Amino acid sequence: MQYEKLISPVSPPPPCALGGVDLLLDTWTDYVLEYDYPLDDAKLFSALSQAVERYPYFSGRKVSGVEQDQNVYIDCFKGISFSFQRVDKRFADEGGITEQDWQMYLPDNSKRRKHKFSATSLKVPLFAVKQTNYDDHTVLGLSVWHAIADGGAFFDFLAAVVAAYREEVVGCYQAKDPLPNNDEHQGEYHDSIRQVSLASDARQGESAIATAEFTFGGKTLDNLLTYITPHGVPLSDYLYALAWKSAHHAMLSRTSNSEVTSLYTVYDIRQFTDIDKPLGNHLYYPKTELTSTELRSITSIDIAKKIRTSVFSMVEHAQRIEQEFAWLDKHITNKNYKQFAIRPVFDAIYEPAIMCNNLMHISYDMFDFGAGGPVSFDTPNEEYMRFISILPSRNQTDEIRFRVSLFESELAEFSRNFNQELKELG
Repeated sequence: MQYEKLISPVSPPPPCALGGVDLLLDTWTDYVLEYDYPLDDAKLFSALSQAVERYPYFSGRKVSGVEQDQNVYIDCFKGISFSFQRVDKRFADEGGITEQDWQMYLPDNSKRRKHKFSATSLKVPLFAVKQTNYDDHTVLGLSVWHAIADGGAFFDFLAAVVAAYREEVVGCYQAKDPLPNNDEHQGEYHDSIRQVSLASDARQGESAIATAEFTFGGKTLDNLLTYITPHGVPLSDYLYALAWKSAHHAMLSRTSNSEVTSLYTVYDIRQFTDIDKPLGNHLYYPKTELTSTELRSITSIDIAKKIRTSVFSMVEHAQRIEQEFAWLDKHITNKNYKQFAIRPVFDAIYEPAIMCNNLMHISYDMFDFGAGGPVSFDTPNEEYMRFISILPSRNQTDEIRFRVSLFESELAEFSRNFNQELKELG
């Protein structure tokens, strides 16, 4: 049994223009949360309806501006909404989540490609929710256009849904005044905007992205922590360093005239500045750059320390970065780019570079609908660039998952090197 309902705000707000920074990652992000108890679909529908009053643009559509207006708007005019789908399954027919079957828990994504390559108005939802019910547990699949919500904005929305479901105060959003634009302070990315085609002709004839996943727990995790703790290095940075060392030769072999490779960690600038808005994408990417010789000759501990130094630099220069974002908003809008990426995203697609994201620091207990937080969390994205994710285990609280996405021609060499690095740690 299944049904689908549409959700929209009671009083749609006026169209809201996305800034240029918001559009720097024009892709989609999926989330799958599994609960070991059933959720009430009527209460969940009501909770989503309440949350969208605070975050109305989750129910909008992407529209282009009028003539001479280069902005991309999110419009919530009457009749526009996002979909809430419920599917009931017998527990005997389907088990829990596996690495192979996560797609069945996500909303339909058949319209994504059309949305990605259009700069005009589209009747395509920017957000969708699918609730899959079993006899004794529920799986939620959520899909959101990355331009209206990065991870920080999306998790705020989900927290509002949980609060409404639990009949707690959802609260009201109070926008802060944006930082004035400073044309004299352009920032390190100002000359690095590149027009790209993220998922089509630009990569025809090249290998596709493939993924390897490693689970760390028990003795292996204990050995890792015992080794790195005296050095004061976070586990995430050390794993990034190991993966970077293991992949750099394969990446460089695919790129001519380059002996330099880069690693970019992903952070939400709202963690470090006064920027506070429930709409848009405000990701920032502290950069670590090394030559092939440096990567081979220095230890993974020293590489991890360099990665951490780049993150500290972001904290120290938060106000400058906020000014840079203001400049980018204006610059990109005036240029009227159709598809573009700043240097970190471009490098992870076309140059020897990897992007990294750690989702272990999130308190998943805040997504407790009343009988416990999710027993499983995943972001099963269809990566189009080199990417590393650190995720909680599906079944064991004392395990982590380390997911590495590289081009197929690079992944085999990486896996050999990475496994050898792990063996040497004992």
